Amino acid sequence: MALETRYRDTFSSTVRKDGENLFGQFAVSIYQGGSEQFSCEVKDGEGLFDISFVCKNKSVEMICDCEGIKNKPCGHLWAAILTADKMYVFKYGYK
Repeated sequence: MALETRYRDTFSSTVRKDGENLFGQFAVSIYQGGSEQFSCEVKDGEGLFDISFVCKNKSVEMICDCEGIKNKPCGHLWAAILTADKMYVFKYGYK
């Protein structure tokens, strides 16, 4: 199952739109991808943010080092999800 499909309801429509804009601007740079882990950087107008996803027990732990993640999912994570799905990062290891 695609990450976008599974986690869509976790992100507000505003946050998804922010992430889609970042995705459309090619703001995501992957530096590690595999069947159980994905790491990237997302650049926006405020800086460069590190993102990591780790598959654990049929779920994905998502981490962004921006300030917004402390309270809710951020656009950086949504952009990274769209990128991971496009690149088939978890095609074989995530279900």
